[in-house]
Amino acid sequence: MPSGPEVSWPERPTIVMFSSAELGEASGPAIHVINLANALSKIAAVTLIVPQPRAAPVVPLDPAVSMRNVPSPRRLKLPGGHGLPGGLAFALMPGALWQARAADMVLVRSAPGSIIASLFARMLRVKRLGLELNGWIAGEAGTLGARALAMRLLGAMQVWEARLAHAIRTVTPELKARLVDAGIAADKIAVIPTGAQLDVFFPRERAQCRYDIGLPDAGYRAVFIGNLWDAIDLETAFRALALLKAQGIALALTVVGDGPAGPRLKKLASEIAPKGAVTFVGSLPPAKAAIHLGAADFAIAPFAPAHAGLSPLKMRDYAAGGRMVVASDLPGIRLEGSDEWLIPVTAQDASALAQGMTQALNQNTPCRESAARAYAEAHFGWDSIAKAALAHYLRRQ
Repeated sequence: MPSGPEVSWPERPTIVMFSSAELGEASGPAIHVINLANALSKIAAVTLIVPQPRAAPVVPLDPAVSMRNVPSPRRLKLPGGHGLPGGLAFALMPGALWQARAADMVLVRSAPGSIIASLFARMLRVKRLGLELNGWIAGEAGTLGARALAMRLLGAMQVWEARLAHAIRTVTPELKARLVDAGIAADKIAVIPTGAQLDVFFPRERAQCRYDIGLPDAGYRAVFIGNLWDAIDLETAFRALALLKAQGIALALTVVGDGPAGPRLKKLASEIAPKGAVTFVGSLPPAKAAIHLGAADFAIAPFAPAHAGLSPLKMRDYAAGGRMVVASDLPGIRLEGSDEWLIPVTAQDASALAQGMTQALNQNTPCRESAARAYAEAHFGWDSIAKAALAHYLRRQ
């Protein structure tokens, strides 16, 4: 597929973004889409096309962002009470795409079903089709138990969609490498990682945060913030807490988030972790989650071996909040120059995680916490991410 005609762009280009994310949920996709739209709206005229959210967006949309909604397939119930797959929202977007055909750029967040929007955009000969690729869909589906045939089909569709795009942004080098291996031209792919809400997640006084949410001032405390799904390996964290307890270290863990794996993880916590060591507070808006981060001595990001798109927002938020991080050592986790605040440990190894937690407690100093915040300010600001993404998407051919 040719990369598009050579054109000149206006000083403030028009961008129409398409996503199937449920903006009313405190999920990674929703937070990513909103923050990118907000940042882009400072340098472009942005219209966001998404399914009708069931609640107010979890992160407020900038007034400069125009949001248009299509019906949410998840709320169209099948027999048995199950909603339709969220990706079907893209099948409801052709009308919005038709109206957006004169925009300087159509930007699609790759997801199951997003190829519908990308195909229609190319049929309409839009000036520029950009693709946000934040994960390897086949890998994510495999984590959720999809069959091999379905995974192959999803992988083929994502590669096909990448061929349709004029320019692609991936969040990790591993994702770019996978596309290049599939025959996608390397020069149309830029690796631009995810960001953090620097004005929401920032260093806070630990004792004050604990007071604000009713926690005792004394004692060690870790925090996890994020969606509870099958890629999240809190089971290993619960086992690590038990190992630390046996060593005489009482560490409490606050889990901020919810999701399909929530009931299973709560049951595991009651069976594996020391009694009373784990507290589930449910899904919270980022501003409230940030208080729980401020109350913690350090944060954790335990993952099962996952897909090539692993670039968790939570690690960026943790660093922005000035907290050390103990995370599974998987592709996309290690960040150059992060040694002062990031402790990578072997995935699914309770002993290694317990050792990493002990290291975080022993090395937790104001200097290291300041280094985490400084790293976030230098690398995770959404404004700089948006500028880099727009420059890539609208570069001259």
